[in-house]
Amino acid sequence: MTDVNETFQTDDVTLAAVCMASGATLIPPKPDEITGRLSFRFRDLPPDFESRILSGDLTVRAKDVISSTRVILNLVSNHRRTQKVSGGVR
Repeated sequence: MTDVNETFQTDDVTLAAVCMASGATLIPPKPDEITGRLSFRFRDLPPDFESRILSGDLTVRAKDVISSTRVILNLVSNHRRTQKVSGGVR
């Protein structure tokens, strides 16, 4: 289980969007040193967030998931654009 004061981390864009739609606070994402993928970190998730995700018992509004997905995908797009400019994408 996640303590409300702990952070939850994922590089999965869908799960990141669900975290945001659940009311979590996004900590500025950082690229993984090995893969280069953005790693999203969140705080302020409910303590039972992980177990509810795993059991399929988490309910969020579609409108919130859609707007959160846009935010996450924009972050990924900006990261990729930055990587191309700096020569980081293979």
